[in-house]
Amino acid sequence: MVVTWLGHATALIELDDTRVLTDPVLRERIGPLRRIATSVNRAVLENLDAVVISHLHADHADAASLRMLDPARVVGPRGSRRPSWSRIWPNGSGRPAS
Repeated sequence: MVVTWLGHATALIELDDTRVLTDPVLRERIGPLRRIATSVNRAVLENLDAVVISHLHADHADAASLRMLDPARVVGPRGSRRPSWSRIWPNGSGRPAS
């Protein structure tokens, strides 16, 4: 297993042929929070098997970052299927499974 820290709570977990991304925050800034890690190489984000969102705070479930990802199964906590989150996944594609 290889775990690569990409900043804040974002990590890429790779085990055999399975690739899981946690709490994607890929932008340089979210509100008052600034990225201290180096910018994420977009090639690292290809061919994800799943994206896991631990909770719905903006620094763990950034809508703009989620839209940057290739389609993957998004697994989120209870409440992540509310209409207010539907703007992240247009036309219902890739909607989180809670």
